[in-house]
Amino acid sequence: MNGWNDVAAFALTLPDTLAGTHYGGQAIKVASNGRAFVSPSREPDSFTLTIDAATKDILLETDPDTFW
Repeated sequence: MNGWNDVAAFALTLPDTLAGTHYGGQAIKVASNGRAFVSPSREPDSFTLTIDAATKDILLETDPDTFW
């Protein structure tokens, strides 16, 4: 993936998603509850993914250079 446009395009292929905003910025949301689950991050070419704490811990443990 080459940036936010690619991430958003992929995320929108998932069921029950829609493009929207989150705190004034772009986001992809879960349509059924309106919550953002992915949005651009402050760092260039990075994004924020909303996940549960257990999944976050696994990602940080297995690939700390990618997930921080």
